[in-house]
Amino acid sequence: MGDQGCLAAADSQGEIFVAEDQIRAYPSPSTNDVTLENLAIDQVLHIYTALGDLIFKLIPGESQERIDVSEFPSGIYYLQQGSERKGKLIVLR
Repeated sequence: MGDQGCLAAADSQGEIFVAEDQIRAYPSPSTNDVTLENLAIDQVLHIYTALGDLIFKLIPGESQERIDVSEFPSGIYYLQQGSERKGKLIVLR
């Protein structure tokens, strides 16, 4: 898995818009709880390490979920639902 590129853009007034098919994770970087937004309900969310190893799976019941990343090692993680919905998360220790 590689870098997903730009996930958001700003209009002329500086308002930020997240692409419709992108998962938003905040706060990022994080040390504890992370909120994930723009999730597809009932579709498996996979979280992978930068090396492509699966570290976490979740089937969201809502379009927004909170997860505890306090046990994740420091690093960059890639979020994926299906082939289109993607995002990135940074965890610090």
